[in-house]
Amino acid sequence: MNKIYLALGLVFISSMLNAGKVTPCAMYSLEDTLVTPNAVPGRVSSNGLYFIGGFSNENGEELLYLWKRSTLDAAWSEPILLKGEINELTDSSGNMQPTISDDGLVIIFVRNPGSGWEGNDLWIATRASVYEAFGDVRSLDELNTDDAEAYPWLSANGSRVYYTANDMILVAEYDAKAKKFGNVKEVVLDGIESPISCWLSPDEKTILVTDGYSLYRSERKSTTKSFGKPEEVALEFPDNEDGFFSSPSLDPKGDLYVYISVQMASQEEPEYYQEEDYDVEYEEYPESYETVTVQAILRFLCQRGK
Repeated sequence: MNKIYLALGLVFISSMLNAGKVTPCAMYSLEDTLVTPNAVPGRVSSNGLYFIGGFSNENGEELLYLWKRSTLDAAWSEPILLKGEINELTDSSGNMQPTISDDGLVIIFVRNPGSGWEGNDLWIATRASVYEAFGDVRSLDELNTDDAEAYPWLSANGSRVYYTANDMILVAEYDAKAKKFGNVKEVVLDGIESPISCWLSPDEKTILVTDGYSLYRSERKSTTKSFGKPEEVALEFPDNEDGFFSSPSLDPKGDLYVYISVQMASQEEPEYYQEEDYDVEYEEYPESYETVTVQAILRFLCQRGK
């Protein structure tokens, strides 16, 4: 059970987003953390004003929550449970891996009826204004197959969705006339055999990709060109720890958000961090366990100037 909410002192290569270009600058350590209980992988919107993620409730159902802030320098709001049809679950074990458009009107996410990884399908929820609930919810049948579709990333204006399927990154374009996505194409990245999730800059010229245990970065000159050879972003864990990465997001300030599940091979009591205004609960490690899996959404901040 994921009842330990903690942030680990990981070391990362910091990146800054400047005019659509991600430029590595320095090594930096974790400064603070957006702590969530039983977290669902989430994303920051391209404009950095929304964070869409979620929690598992007492019944094991994964529900979507929204964080908001008025400016990039403002504090995040408390998590807000999304009302309406989007969290009214019937034949699904929950909503996962969400992504949100800059205007806050479109969410694409994954649902699974509890049939294993291959049961993952893409869904979309829309609303007419930010003051309304997400009442229009449907399966993206035009994209879903018998295999798994996962980890969607919605472009800033909602016109394209990038996602992973069959060990590929795919992109589909929205046809406003037909009111559905289509024209599916593969996004080729040399050297990455099994991409798990991806993020793109607002101009879609820079991509971050995870393959589970590594993070890669690549660029292209335009959306009609191919990406160059991906470069691995150096990650360094403390001793005796390892982690599974997914759902990377980079906001316009250069803050990197990533979902991580950490295996801890230690009974030592960890350090705990929390954002202001967030309460952190935790339990002691069970004596019968040698390792504990901890899930948290980690917020990494760039220590600029180092």
